[in-house]
Amino acid sequence: MAAYGVADPSTGAPMEVGMHTRIGSVTKTFTGTLLMQLAEDKKLSLDDTIGKYIPGIPNGDQITLRQLASMTSGIASYTMNSSFTDVYFAKPETIFTPTELVAAGVEKSPIFAPGEKFNYSNTNTVLLGLVIEEVTDEPVSDVYAQRILKPLGLTSTSWPGDQTVMPEPYAQGFTLQGDLRHPPHRATQPIGTLPGASPPAR
Repeated sequence: MAAYGVADPSTGAPMEVGMHTRIGSVTKTFTGTLLMQLAEDKKLSLDDTIGKYIPGIPNGDQITLRQLASMTSGIASYTMNSSFTDVYFAKPETIFTPTELVAAGVEKSPIFAPGEKFNYSNTNTVLLGLVIEEVTDEPVSDVYAQRILKPLGLTSTSWPGDQTVMPEPYAQGFTLQGDLRHPPHRATQPIGTLPGASPPAR
């Protein structure tokens, strides 16, 4: 409907209607919606423990899917682990598997007893994604498409997979991403696309 602000601070190019952006943690709302849909379909219960689906999680026999979704599980975010952040900040294009992300979070867990506190943890949502794949026997990207993107007509939104490219036109995004020691990092790749790549929409 309208666009405001600057799309690229280095050039002063203005934002325009129709520019693509990364949605980042808005994806968590998709995951939460899928969880609720699957609970409604009796494919799982919000009171199931994560240990029912994923082995090796600290307090996994106590932490419920509901606690993962409400960020009260006590599982640390993988972003709290320097073994992840050191690689991420040095080489942001690195592809991490869900299993690797969970392992980085588990290494720093538990940070409190299940249900005791609130702590925003990316690991929680990755675990829920793995549960969704286990329950549906499909890649979570396909479940997003079938249950959210297609029904809502979100034709310019897609799962990026292991690609970092963006479809043009797109705005240049910047983030601190927890790194308060340095200026904001550019969150989009340089202008242009990778040879042979099929850029996914965001």
